[in-house]
Order: sequence, then structure tokens, then C-alpha cells
Amino acid sequence: MVRQRRRRAFGLQPLDFGKNTFSVTGEGTLVKDLQPKPEFAGSYVELVRSRTKAKGAERVASLTSKGATTAVTLQEREEQLPAKELECSELCQKLMAKENLRTQKKLECKDLRFDISNVQKVTVEL
Repeated sequence: MVRQRRRRAFGLQPLDFGKNTFSVTGEGTLVKDLQPKPEFAGSYVELVRSRTKAKGAERVASLTSKGATTAVTLQEREEQLPAKELECSELCQKLMAKENLRTQKKLECKDLRFDISNVQKVTVEL
């Protein structure tokens, strides 16, 4: 705005060199105008839009590949599930057998302690 007023005040015309626009000041120096041309602004918007679309496409491709990988992994785990369930049931049976054995040993130990105490009483009485 200020430069436009200066141009009007001094009767200066902007010089056009392709994409850049320059103005001649009162001292005879060139000053670059900071306002972009409409076609440059449009191309920047197009650039941003195309980058956004590209990133979106990359994200969709990434998510699609992750989804496919997840589906394959899930299918592999579902195939392994029956074998794991069988292994788990076998381990549970072994655990229950060990628990029963431990309980039996506890009872035997209790019976032995009772027998020892009876033997000690009989020995003291003699």
C-alpha cells in the first residue's frame, strides 16, 4: 500500500521482469514489490493441495498395508490357537496331578508326625 502511494505520488510505473515486479524509487534504485502475483498464489495453493493429496495417499497406503499385516498376523495366531489350548490343558492336568501328589505327601507327613508323637509317648511311659 505504501509503495503504491509512493508510485502515485512520484508517477512511477512498476517494471515487470517475469514473476518479479520492481519499482524505481526517487533516488533511481530498484525496489522489489512484495505482493505476489495471483498466478503464483494459485500455484502455491495447487502445490499445497497436491502435497496434501500425496500425503493422504501415502497414509492410506500405509494404513492399508498395516491392516493387511495385522490380518495376516491375526490369522496366524488363530491357526496357532488350538495347539496352544491343547498345550494349556495338558499343563493344567499336570499341575492338578502335582497338586494331588503334594496333598497326599502332606497327609503322609501329618500321619508320620502323629506316629512319632505316639512313639515318644510310649517311650516315655516305659
